[in-house]
Amino acid sequence: MLGNKYSLEELMNQIIGVLPKIGPSLGVFFLTLWIASFVAKIIRSPMERRDVDPELILLLQIITKWVIRVLGMVIAVEILAAGTLTSLIAGFGIAGFTIGFALQDVAKNFGESAIEFSAYCWVDTKEIGLNEATDAGIKEIKDAFAQQDIKIPFPTRTVLSTTI
Repeated sequence: MLGNKYSLEELMNQIIGVLPKIGPSLGVFFLTLWIASFVAKIIRSPMERRDVDPELILLLQIITKWVIRVLGMVIAVEILAAGTLTSLIAGFGIAGFTIGFALQDVAKNFGESAIEFSAYCWVDTKEIGLNEATDAGIKEIKDAFAQQDIKIPFPTRTVLSTTI
């Protein structure tokens, strides 16, 4: 007996019952990965012709890829274990709500201790990626501030209380 719930024979029958579903499930999953990359490439060309901001193009490509990938995972799981998807989706919903609620204060307070400005430059993203270029630009600005001994203090708050 295996944990008093299943015999070895029942466990083997369940494994054998799932084996024929693994191939189609993996096939659907890998097909959606390919479709995600293909659609992300298709999105780029018309947006570049319309002079859309490269960061917005990259964001839309990433969102599109992940939406299609998640859809592929959902379909693959449904093929593999039909009917178990409802609890998985409910769990993701609860986790998303919890994370969003927890990060609410972080997003709200970020602007209070930051200097926000825009710097524009031309970058050949074929030689260096957009994220690497952004990181390099931020590092250059920070180094220039440090060379000029420019320090940005964190905001302080004073709480006064009196007794009534």
